Amino acid sequence: MKKCVIFAAAPIYDLSFIKVEPDSFVICADAGVRYANALSATPDLVLGDFDSCDREESRKFATVTFPSRKDDTDLMLAVKYGIESDCDDFTIYGALGARLDHTYAAFSALGYLLDNGKTARLCDERHTVSLLPVGEHRVKNTGGYLSLFPYGCDCARVSLKGTSYDGQALLTASFPLGVSNEIVEDEAVITVHGAEAKTRVLMIVSQKD
Repeated sequence: MKKCVIFAAAPIYDLSFIKVEPDSFVICADAGVRYANALSATPDLVLGDFDSCDREESRKFATVTFPSRKDDTDLMLAVKYGIESDCDDFTIYGALGARLDHTYAAFSALGYLLDNGKTARLCDERHTVSLLPVGEHRVKNTGGYLSLFPYGCDCARVSLKGTSYDGQALLTASFPLGVSNEIVEDEAVITVHGAEAKTRVLMIVSQKD
């Protein structure tokens, strides 16, 4: 499995949680190159419209420049390049929290990756966000909160084991039933039910203060 690490430009205040494996394919979206430089992680490519990054920060790496008026965000450009480079598993840093619209757009990037048969997650100091398709998923207990929401569909039926609120539940887009659960065993087993391929659940694992 070829792993891809993408650094986007949203603020990351503590880089100590980030681990870049030596064989990872590293892509930086615009000012995300600052994080790669700080971690001594050599990017395979830096791309974007460079509206938030001094080009001097990326001059020693391979770069591709895009116009500022375009359909893709810099993050989506990085995602597409990772797919074209035959990456299978994506970890994206710096895509949460700076702007709410960009954060939601990052959720859409998860959907695009899932549509293309990839596994992916968005990470910051406190959160890991991923999309769960129909099927069984195991989630390790990291001592935080587990929240589930239907994504791209009106509702999603799930079964939970190993959580504070176990059992079956129908998650709907108009009521936050799945917020702030907790894993109480070594891992939780989450089963997303449905015959429709587009039935998906947005999972947010949040660390406690």
